[in-house]
Amino acid sequence: MFFHNKWIKRRKNMRKRIMVIDCSVNTLKTIKKLNIKVICIEKEQKKQLKDLMNSDDIYFEIDYKDITLLKKEVGKILIKYPVDAILSFTGDGQNAVVALQEEYPLNKYKQSDQIKLFKNQCNLRNLLNRNNFSYVHVKLINSKEALIEFANENGFPFILKPCIETGSKVAKKISTFKEVYELLDKENPATLIAEDYQEGVEISVETFSFNRKHYVVGITDKYTEPDFVTYGHSVPTTLNDELITEITLFVLDFLTLTGVVFGPCHIEIKMTAYGPKIIAAHCRTGGDQIVALHRFRC
Repeated sequence: MFFHNKWIKRRKNMRKRIMVIDCSVNTLKTIKKLNIKVICIEKEQKKQLKDLMNSDDIYFEIDYKDITLLKKEVGKILIKYPVDAILSFTGDGQNAVVALQEEYPLNKYKQSDQIKLFKNQCNLRNLLNRNNFSYVHVKLINSKEALIEFANENGFPFILKPCIETGSKVAKKISTFKEVYELLDKENPATLIAEDYQEGVEISVETFSFNRKHYVVGITDKYTEPDFVTYGHSVPTTLNDELITEITLFVLDFLTLTGVVFGPCHIEIKMTAYGPKIIAAHCRTGGDQIVALHRFRC
C-alpha cells in the first residue's frame, strides 16, 4: 500500500493524467479538449492515435489481454508516470481495467465492481429481482434437468444465454420443447441462464456517471434480426415525450440500484406491455457508431 500512496500523493496539485486501455481516436480528442494528459495502452500499433498525441502524452504497446504481463508493465509505468485514473471505454479493454483497478485502487473513478456485475448476467438479474426492479423469471441452468424444469414452470418462449456476458450473437430464443431437446442433444447447457422472453420495441440508452451522479446522454431506437443481432440504429428516438421521461427515470434508478460510480454505460431495454425491462447493460459506450449518431444529431 506504501507504493500506491506514494504515487497517489504525487498527483496532488498537478495537471491531470489518465491511463486509457484501448483508446479510440474520438476518446483521445475528447481527453485533449479537457487538457488532460494521457497514457494509452494498446495491444497493437494505432498510427492515427499516435499522430494525435502531444509531447506530454505517452503511448505503450502491451498485450493487455495478458493480465499478468499487463500488471507487471503498468506497475513499472506508474512509478515513473503516476495517474489519476485507469479507464477503458470499450468492451475489449474492460477485463484489463478490472485487473488494474483492483491492483492500483483509485476509488473516485472506480469501474471494476460495476464491470463485473454487468458482465455476470445471473448476478445482475438476481440483484434486480431482489429489489423488484425490471423483474423477470430467471434460473441458472447448471444441468439438463434444470433447463427442462424452467421450461415446465415458465413456459415458452424464453431466452437462453451465457451467464457471463459474451454478446447477443449467442443468445437463443427457445419456443418449443422440441428446441429444448435439440439443444440438449448438441451441448451441455451448464453455465447458461434461462429467462423470460420480453416482447416489445427495443431501444438502447447512453449514460455517463460521475461520482454516483447519473446523466442520460441519448436514447437510440434499435433494429434487430430474429437472432437478436442488431442491424441498424436511429436517432432521435421515435418514443413520445411521456415514454422518454419514463425511460429516463427508469435508467437513473437502475444506475443507482446497481451502484454505478463513474463512466459511460450502454443499457439495452425492451418496452413491454408491463413497462420497460432491462435486457443487458455494459460499462462502455454503445458500439456500431451510436455515439457518432448522437454527436451528428447535436
